Amino acid sequence: MGEKKRIEYPWQIPLPEWAPDAKLSEAERRREAYEDFFEMEKLCLEEEFPSDLVYDTASDVFRFPGGAFALSREHADWAGLKRIGYFRAWGL
Repeated sequence: MGEKKRIEYPWQIPLPEWAPDAKLSEAERRREAYEDFFEMEKLCLEEEFPSDLVYDTASDVFRFPGGAFALSREHADWAGLKRIGYFRAWGL
């Protein structure tokens, strides 16, 4: 019997077969997550919800309060986001 993979990030959560993203590889799901998390943060910014991230208008990226890169449409510091509890809603 195969070893169960440890789930650390939302895109690793198993999906039912009928889910549109179920057939995507983990890398493809992670790439889609860049855009999804970025858009979610932009919406929170527009709606003035509190966030642990700071939007850098000049670079169109989100940064951690100390200024380090956190999230863009194409990349993310997943380990850093996890460290600040960004994925808490998924129980991760």
